[in-house]
This record gives sequence, C-alpha cells and structure tokens, in this order.
Amino acid sequence: MDLLEYKIKLLHTIVTGMEGYNHSFFSFVIDHNITEEQTGIIMKALTLLKDRLTDGKVSEEIGEVMEGNSKHLKMLDKAALPSFTDFKEFSQALLGDEINPEYLLKSIYMQNIHKELCEYLLKDLKK
Repeated sequence: MDLLEYKIKLLHTIVTGMEGYNHSFFSFVIDHNITEEQTGIIMKALTLLKDRLTDGKVSEEIGEVMEGNSKHLKMLDKAALPSFTDFKEFSQALLGDEINPEYLLKSIYMQNIHKELCEYLLKDLKK
C-alpha cells in the first residue's frame, strides 16, 4: 500500500509540474484523499448552489435530479441565495473539519468549474 501511495504521489508531482496544468481541484482531491463518491457529491452540490444563485431557490428540475441523493445535498436544498456558510457547513459535513472549505472552493474556481458561483461564494466569505 505504501508503494502504491508513493507511486501516486510521484505521478501527481510529474503531472502537476507540466506546463499549462490547470487541474487544481483534481489536485486538491488527490492531496486530501477525497473519494470518487465525495467528489461526485461536491459536483452535484455546486450544481444545486448555482441553481440557487440563478433562481434564488432550487428549481424543480434540479430538485428531482438531487432526490434520493446524499443527505449532504439535502442541507443545501433551500429557497435562498447561497452563502459561503452554506458551502462551509456542507463541505465540513461531507469531508470533515480537516478540509479547509475556502481552499476547496478556490481549487474549484482555479479549475474553472462553476466559476461565477465560486466568485460569488468567495466574495460572500469576505463580507
């Protein structure tokens, strides 16, 4: 197991050192041992939060997609604009307190995933 982890660390170092590397979120996932399931939940959460940013609530269509999913997503199903606090509480419930939600959000932003939402949430953090 140690050898496998070491090889993954080496491959990650090689890939991230390549010119034009733009996968900050994936690097964050690797560095913090976030599982595939947790990554999927984060991506769905971003979609849900983006819907709230756009409409001030979760649309029926998005709500149906989220139905039956993680209890963590249910935390975000509110009729209000999203806040950094929403994202922080969600990420800590899903990933634990050892993950810094601001750095997680910045890694998502730097990989150009839901960039407008990330900017909004990061501005909300600074309030």
